[in-house]
Amino acid sequence: MKKLLAAVVLGIMIVTGCAPLSTPALDNAEYAAEHFPGTTIGHLWEGQMIYEKKCNNCHFLKDPEEMTLRQWDRVFDREARRARLDSAEAALVYRYVASMSVDAHNEMVTK
Repeated sequence: MKKLLAAVVLGIMIVTGCAPLSTPALDNAEYAAEHFPGTTIGHLWEGQMIYEKKCNNCHFLKDPEEMTLRQWDRVFDREARRARLDSAEAALVYRYVASMSVDAHNEMVTK
């Protein structure tokens, strides 16, 4: 029974860890440009690439659409240091996760 439970948990971890992340679209770029002037969709794509490359070294990636800005703000600085992001990389990743967050989605839907 313990082996079956361990296999199920491992399977869930693999499936959720390998799920594709949400990719920024034009509405995400519009949100980002409003909240972070000068941000383009290219910046968001670059932030996603950095997030995928550096942030999964220690843990499975969390889909940014599953977290609020408040949740991201609570963990972001600590995680950016752990991932050894320089200030430019951290800014790009933050813009990506912020523009993909639950809050961004809710704001875009109500417009």
